[in-house]
Amino acid sequence: MLAYVARSLARGHGYLWNGLQHCGQPVIPMTPPGTLYPFNVVFLVFGLRLGFPAMAVLHLCIGGIGTYALCRAYAAGRVASLCGALAFAFSGTAVNMATWLPSANLGTYAWLPVALYLLEGLIKRPAPPRAVALAVVLALQLFAGSPQIAWFTHQIIAFRVLWAFAARHVRQPWRFLGALAGAVVLAFGLAAVQLLPSLEFSRHSLRSFGLSATELQPQGLADWPQVRKSLFTNSVKTISLGASALAITGLASVATRGVAAFYWLLAILYVLLMFDTPLYAFYLNLPLGRAFRFPERFSYVVTFAIAVLAGLGAHTILDAGRQRRVGRYLPSIVLVLGGVAYFSLAQVSPSPWQLACLAAMVVAAGLALAPRLFGVAQAILVSVLGVVILHGIIRPFLSFQKDEGLLTRRAEAFAAVGDMMTPQDRLYQFEKWPSYSIMAKSASLFDVRSIIDYEPQTTRRYAELRVYLFHNKALTNINMFNLSLVRPPTNRPLLNLLATRYVLVGTEERPFEQWMRPPYRLRWEHDGVRVFENPDALPRAYYVPKLEVVRDPRAVLQRLASDGHRPRDVALIEEPPTDGYLGETTELPALGTVMAIEDRDEVVRLDVTATGPGFVVLTDQFFPGWSATVNGVPTPILHANYAFRAVRVPQGVSVVEFTYRPTSVRLGALLSLASLVAVGLVTVRSLVSCRNPSSSAALPRGTPGLMTG
Repeated sequence: MLAYVARSLARGHGYLWNGLQHCGQPVIPMTPPGTLYPFNVVFLVFGLRLGFPAMAVLHLCIGGIGTYALCRAYAAGRVASLCGALAFAFSGTAVNMATWLPSANLGTYAWLPVALYLLEGLIKRPAPPRAVALAVVLALQLFAGSPQIAWFTHQIIAFRVLWAFAARHVRQPWRFLGALAGAVVLAFGLAAVQLLPSLEFSRHSLRSFGLSATELQPQGLADWPQVRKSLFTNSVKTISLGASALAITGLASVATRGVAAFYWLLAILYVLLMFDTPLYAFYLNLPLGRAFRFPERFSYVVTFAIAVLAGLGAHTILDAGRQRRVGRYLPSIVLVLGGVAYFSLAQVSPSPWQLACLAAMVVAAGLALAPRLFGVAQAILVSVLGVVILHGIIRPFLSFQKDEGLLTRRAEAFAAVGDMMTPQDRLYQFEKWPSYSIMAKSASLFDVRSIIDYEPQTTRRYAELRVYLFHNKALTNINMFNLSLVRPPTNRPLLNLLATRYVLVGTEERPFEQWMRPPYRLRWEHDGVRVFENPDALPRAYYVPKLEVVRDPRAVLQRLASDGHRPRDVALIEEPPTDGYLGETTELPALGTVMAIEDRDEVVRLDVTATGPGFVVLTDQFFPGWSATVNGVPTPILHANYAFRAVRVPQGVSVVEFTYRPTSVRLGALLSLASLVAVGLVTVRSLVSCRNPSSSAALPRGTPGLMTG
């Protein structure tokens, strides 16, 4: 996707509409990789090959620094806050994201502790500059491209605000609530250029309805053993021994008890949401409760909470020397109990090195009691925590490739297809999973038009059509769509309707030979990869003399998928055009030809010649934002053949032009620009106030710290 965006910027079109995948689809609403995310400038500096490791390092640093600052806001010491930063940045969750989607998922996740740090500042002293800073971070989360993690952040903010009011930490409640509301509104305003197109896309997408239980978790809801495995015993552990032991230790301190209690309740709450509990059933009935898949992703919040608790626990250990006689030894005792609790929950036997690390942490706790050995205790604690965490991430879930060879190994085959294709043709490519050289997104990489894409969210109409293409039956749950790329298509009329002129088959797909029986013709073969031509494929744009109104969408799809339907003779629509014209009723229907197509993604130009008035069907997806002209005159676009477009054309020679200018993008850009101006004004005013302190209002003194009172 990033390669496609880079190529689009270079050639001056394609940034808003990708005509290569799924018979055309909008670009900005596609969640990963967050094309408008400002930090994507890293790819301009390092390129695509080195850009992903660079993004991983950048976001791990942001997340670690944010956690460090958050722990400091809770009055933890520098070394203790460093322990919290290590627990977050090198947790199994963060490292998995770093090797999976370091720009989208990790990019959103890394800003979570930063947002909470800024929220704490806003709780202490509500002020416009602090609200603006929080708004910018929340907007960056939205831009990064993982709405699920951004939604988790807003949930945590809501819980933290409730806790702050319950603990009476908010000294100026109405001013704080106003500042917080302004921050949230401003964040949505800053991200409006991406948010509004995304909301528009969601409204028309496969995910526009609440998901069922099987759609939320295709493999079934997890039980406690599965949750325990996810948290403790996977090759990359979500929660490490060191972080867990320190987190439990935080409860031993009177000073951190209030904050630690909040984060422990947060962790427990989101653990309970990971599997089939009454709490999870309640959550599903809340707004957006059914919007996101995979309940195991609640572990993201658990990991964050444990990281903060690790910093508070380290502070408890290093601060033990200041406590009374009994309190001095309590952190060491609780630290041991934390290790025991970890092994009990994980239900695994401790290895010798784990016991050694836990013992070293206890030794550090003991040394911290002696003022002369305090520095040694700090060094041991940080070092051992680092060793414990790093041991858990020796084998991450994924790893970076040294070059792009995994993706480009079949470049010669795609080049051969590209040479054969015209703007009227599309491709279907397939090879057995897990091949990355012939995959759904190869179309965007090699600049060829394809009927498929690996995109969990697409328009519902096209998703239903694609499911019928592969399964020869109606879509009943989204898993049928998401998992349909591991099998050949079964409905030939729909394959022909989508202008699938060429089929590229990988080396291990010998069963395709039976499916590729005549009239399919072998056009190219090399190293076991074959390209077949489908002579029955319709052109991407073609003329039809008349329309037929079929009001039932299911009946339309069934007609299109049947062998008896003749798409060259009639196009199916569900609502009659405003002028009521459905074509001429003559014994000899008019004939027409689309002579040429000029495709610049957001602008598609057709040259049409017809012996009589009729319609041109373009099998590009119907979507808001497209307009059409015929010979320069604006013409309505009809929603034809279930998911595509048609326009009326007169007799003779016509020029049809489709243009994509989405209102959602333009309105979003205006809102983002206005919000950016607001940020600038607040920033300038804040700088002026700093230079002239006498003009600012006196600030309240004596505000209690978050770890006291």
